[in-house]
Amino acid sequence: MAVTDQNPAPYATSSGLLDIMSRYRNRGMQTPIDAEVLGRAGVSDSLVSRTLQALVSLELITEDGTPTETFEGLRVAPEAEYKQHLQEWLRSVYEDVFGYVDPLQDDEVKIRDAFRTYRPMGQQQRMVSLFIGLCD
Repeated sequence: MAVTDQNPAPYATSSGLLDIMSRYRNRGMQTPIDAEVLGRAGVSDSLVSRTLQALVSLELITEDGTPTETFEGLRVAPEAEYKQHLQEWLRSVYEDVFGYVDPLQDDEVKIRDAFRTYRPMGQQQRMVSLFIGLCD
């Protein structure tokens, strides 16, 4: 399920999500990845549910917490190829957004406009922050 305005979009913190991705890549994690696993990995209670939702929306885990082929591919990618794999993954899951903006050229206002129809509306700024943080 790519990120589109048809489903609730992810709005976890980019630092928290990147920490989980790094942890899975470098140390592994117990599966299924659920609220308890994220809590033990250092995700605060207030961020667990949005982090889980982001992992599912970004096609890193399934609804039952099983790591996807994409997440596993990122985990096993050689260091020299890791950034390329990340870019391909981001372009795939945010294909709709990349159809409107280029984060290397467009400012935050234009990126925010690309998320105007996404739900939940009150979290759009966090969606933008996550997108920009992942693109960095």
